[in-house]
This record gives sequence, structure tokens and C-alpha cells, in this order.
Amino acid sequence: MTRKSRNITKGPQSDAHDNASTTAGEKPKRLQLTHFLCIPLVTETSRPQLEKSLQEFQSKMHEHVPLLSAKAIRPVGTLHLTLGVMSLVDEERLEGAIALLKSLGLKDMLKSSPPPGLEPTVKLGLEGVDNTITIPATLSRPISPPLLENQGAASTGLKSNTDPKPPIINLTSLHSMHSPHSTSVLYAHPQDPTFRLLPFCTNLQALFTSEGYIIDDNRPLKLHATIVNTTYAKAGGRGGAPMRIDATSLIEKFRDVVWAEGVRVERVAICKMGAKKILGEGGVVVGEEYEEVAVVEMP
Repeated sequence: MTRKSRNITKGPQSDAHDNASTTAGEKPKRLQLTHFLCIPLVTETSRPQLEKSLQEFQSKMHEHVPLLSAKAIRPVGTLHLTLGVMSLVDEERLEGAIALLKSLGLKDMLKSSPPPGLEPTVKLGLEGVDNTITIPATLSRPISPPLLENQGAASTGLKSNTDPKPPIINLTSLHSMHSPHSTSVLYAHPQDPTFRLLPFCTNLQALFTSEGYIIDDNRPLKLHATIVNTTYAKAGGRGGAPMRIDATSLIEKFRDVVWAEGVRVERVAICKMGAKKILGEGGVVVGEEYEEVAVVEMP
């Protein structure tokens, strides 16, 4: 059964939007968060790896954080990379976001992502000044889609990829969203040897933000797959302040872990907030996953 949307304060309260925040001193805006744009990480090849890794994590977790409930570990079917959260409160906005996703040329966007080590330069067109800027290969902020479309790879300094296959990543390590001594969210990092995933995702986020669908939190995109979220471990479910844990030793223990390797980035999706429970025989809950309302397969 899908959770009903509810009004919440924009902030780090769930795995789907734990990268959002409110500027200090600014009155929080109450928004009805309904959907999120993401890259799902569960594939035919990654699922068995993730299931095994999470089982091993659960078996060792209590050695380091004895009071942490297993409910805090996110179900395998929910694992994804969040690109942004959305408030699609009416059918018109939902249809608009879906139409935008389906209109994208993902292959061309992958072509425009810089290969490893390349630092592209962009001419700003300003007279009388040194108008060339260098964009690091990590690309913490997006190159706007119009720039890529109108300028072309040659004038921006981007090397055109003749075979822009979807990135194949490894899901590694364990990090804290806050101070390791007091945190509610732990996540794994997507390791991309081609360095194309982050700029590709950043440009997707920028496009949906510019069209008014993704809520802008004015921070660079941090790609992460939530492994632990203590919000789900509370007795009454979600609501209120999440439990804070000292995850220092747990992070150290799983610093070099590989949760899954060779994970092909297969699709981009718009999902509903609130994971759905998957029922097996006799009505037993066998898993959870987010409902994908729109999906575009990678080329």
C-alpha cells in the first residue's frame, strides 16, 4: 500500500531527499513532496549482490551500533541515486514532468559528459577580459543544456564520445550524511571510472530545476545510495526528529566494502514518494520498492 503524501518541512528527512536543506535564518517552506527523479540501482545483476551485502551488513551492524534497529536498513528494492525531489501536486504538473523526461536525448547528454581527466574550457564572450574559464572534470555545477546544444563539443572543449555507452559503476564504501558522531543517514558512494555519471546527473537535475519541477536547494548534487536511515527505525514509523547515532566505528568497518560491482546505469525514473510493500504468499511482506510513474531506458 502506498503512503499518502503529507506536508513536511523541506530538509534531510528521508532517503529520497536527505540532500535537501533550508538556508539558516530562513523560514522553512512547507511543501508537499510527492515524487523524485532518480537513477534506480536495482538490476538483474546488482540485486543478488546487494541482497548479500545488506545481509552481511545487518549481521555486523549491532557490533558497532547496538541500539540501531534493522528497520533502519533500507530494503534492496528501494536503492537508488536521488537527483532531486519534486512537488507534483496536480495532474498537469505530473504530466509535464513525465513529458520532459521522455523528451530527453540521454545519448546526447552522455556524449557531452567529460571523459576522465579532461578539463573543458568555455568561452564566455566578454570583451576586454580574459573570458575563458576552466571547468573541472568532476563538474560540481552543470554546464547548461543550451550551452551544450548551441556551442557544440568543439567550442566548449568537450571531447565527443563516439561510443557513449551508459556508465557501469561500483557501489562502494560507507559515508555519513552528517557528522559521523551524530547522524541519521549512512550511504554508499557510486564509483564511476569514466567520470561521466556526475556531470550527466547534474545536467539532468539542472534541466528539471530550470523547468520548475525539481525543488532547488542551492547545493551541488551529491550522488548517494542510502543504506541506513534511522527515520524508519522509530516505533511509530516516520514523523518527528530521526534518531541520531554514533556511526564512527561502523563507517570504519565498512570503509572498503563493495556493495555491488559492475552495475550498469540502465534507466532514469520519476518515482512516487513512499516505498510500496511487496507481498508474497499469505500476505507476508517480502520487500519494498518505489513506484516508477515514468521511466526512460538508457541508450
